[in-house]
Amino acid sequence: MPANPIVTVIIPTRNRAHLLRRAMESVLTQTFGDLELIIVDDASDDATESMVKGIHDPRVRYIRCESHRGAPAARNTGIRAARGQYLAFQDSDDEWLPLKLERQLEVMNRHSPHAGAATCGTVAIQHGVAGTSIARRERLSYAGLLSLSERPWGGQTILVKRTPATEDVLFDERLPSGQDWDYLVRLAQVTQVVSVREPLVRIGFTARERISAPRRKLEGTRLLREKYDEELRRHPQALVAHEVRLGRLSLACGDAASARRHFVKALMISPFQPRVLSLLGASFIRRPLVRRILRRSPLADVS
Repeated sequence: MPANPIVTVIIPTRNRAHLLRRAMESVLTQTFGDLELIIVDDASDDATESMVKGIHDPRVRYIRCESHRGAPAARNTGIRAARGQYLAFQDSDDEWLPLKLERQLEVMNRHSPHAGAATCGTVAIQHGVAGTSIARRERLSYAGLLSLSERPWGGQTILVKRTPATEDVLFDERLPSGQDWDYLVRLAQVTQVVSVREPLVRIGFTARERISAPRRKLEGTRLLREKYDEELRRHPQALVAHEVRLGRLSLACGDAASARRHFVKALMISPFQPRVLSLLGASFIRRPLVRRILRRSPLADVS
């Protein structure tokens, strides 16, 4: 086990023994190998522990939580146990490409000493369609992240340099969704965030997540809207983006009346938006057609 690794990678997991090995191997086979991998088991009752302990790599550490507290709490447990100079996060159903850490360290070094965090591009398959998400520029702006326009921001893309400024930034354990976006936005408040403009993470979606995602995301987005109320009011376009997102999630959950209220709030701030007007119109039609419209313009993934 490395005493002073450069990077600590944290994977929170619960009852994912059948998926976890691939995620772990994608970390352990990185071209940048000076790392430790902490698996935080969020009180699994499957074969997770035996599977992890069956991987004989001295860089792997296993921490078991005795009660189920959720992924944000598990990530924070890993952060507190980490020994690395950098923190990185992986999900148990995703896969890193081999150059992920190497490329991120390179881009952070290029923007040193200002860059304290980095993301990277992703490739995902959802609804049978493969989609690549890559940042529009190498330096991400705080205003862009706040307005949901600087992507991607998933936790599995994030690498953080541990400094006095970033050390106290933890995941918000109260949020049922949106914790990754919230974490990155709070990092952007204290350091420069940069991004590798190539896909270095393959994202997986389980069937259960596809079913539960809209309601969980709606609840998390409502909480984030309240949490950032003052900040969003200082950035009107960011406020518009959050109202539109709340409207679209409300539509996806079958609550057309709430969706209309959010779309109207967005149009009162910024009236000339054909996309929002079309979504407002969609709130008056039958739900199967609404699903088709939402599929043509997928929701930004505040996971």
